[in-house]
Amino acid sequence: LLLIYYKSEEDDYLSTTDLLLNYVITVL
Repeated sequence: LLLIYYKSEEDDYLSTTDLLLNYVITVL
């Protein structure tokens, strides 16, 4: 999650979306 967040840090919207998606995938 952190790696993806830092990679997408350029775009807040994309980073937020990636974090949410990865969070859901991790929980599931």
